[in-house]
Amino acid sequence: MGYKGQSPGDLLERSGLQADTKANRSLEINMLLLTLLLMLAVALGFLYHGRPYRAWVFPLALGFSVWGFRGGADSFWFWALLIPTALVATLFGVASIRRALISGFIMEKLGPILPTISDTEKAALEAGTVWWDGELF
Repeated sequence: MGYKGQSPGDLLERSGLQADTKANRSLEINMLLLTLLLMLAVALGFLYHGRPYRAWVFPLALGFSVWGFRGGADSFWFWALLIPTALVATLFGVASIRRALISGFIMEKLGPILPTISDTEKAALEAGTVWWDGELF
């Protein structure tokens, strides 16, 4: 039993702490939902404008920023998720690193499998434009 024969729940209820806890929990849930909706809107905006890399990097940066400002920067999971995410974003975002570590490896493996380009296709690619032919199709 609690203080002078009262249960801990009675003491919390009388002190108003339990109501504050419920209100805080509701506020946290609303903040989480608002953050997720904002992240989704940012991702869809970048996808609409044809920016797939930014469509996953910027929402994640927004999510980590909100998490960090809300006190998550002290958490083990914050850093355990932020560091690999930052490394992957850097790996795919910096062209010279991506070409050296990913593209070269993939092309080395897929190069023999891919078909060769014909002379006609090569001439069309080297021309650089389709001019008025593009309007026909």
